[in-house]
Amino acid sequence: MIFGIGVDITAVKRFEKWVKSPDMISRFFNEKEMIEGKSLSAICQHYAVRFAAKEAFLKANHKGLGDIPLKNIEVLNL
Repeated sequence: MIFGIGVDITAVKRFEKWVKSPDMISRFFNEKEMIEGKSLSAICQHYAVRFAAKEAFLKANHKGLGDIPLKNIEVLNL
């Protein structure tokens, strides 16, 4: 059963500042999601994709950013 649909986009460039601040990354991403990137653009894209997916998940479940900590939502490649 589908309860809702969530869509979200984010600017990859926004994450350049986040990558330089470990506190920001650890605030929104758990250990499995945190990786060491080979290049700044690749790591920024890695986090941007996951952040957008987490926000879309919250929207689909009719939740706000304060309802579930983003760190508790895990987005992994299968």
